[in-house]
Amino acid sequence: MRAALVAALVLLAAPAGAAAAPELVQLGEFSEPVALAAAPSDGSRLFVVERGGMVRLLKHGVRAPAPFADLTSKVLAGGERGLLGMAFARTTLPPAAPTSS
Repeated sequence: MRAALVAALVLLAAPAGAAAAPELVQLGEFSEPVALAAAPSDGSRLFVVERGGMVRLLKHGVRAPAPFADLTSKVLAGGERGLLGMAFARTTLPPAAPTSS
């Protein structure tokens, strides 16, 4: 069920033509995926957050063989606990447009 959720989120993030019907495509097996994130400056990479503390990388829709980050030794998972999301530092954002006063 959660793998289908991740696949649906990936499809929603991808651009589609006006006449295109949505199609779910499984991009990998994940253990309790709870979040999907993309760096604002790089849409080719998606990060799947697993509740147990693993962050998996999808590059151009293909799952990388090694995890992007393994935080399992630092995360208490179970019940409502676990790694529930991720955010990117502002330094990953493109520079802001200049403003006039």
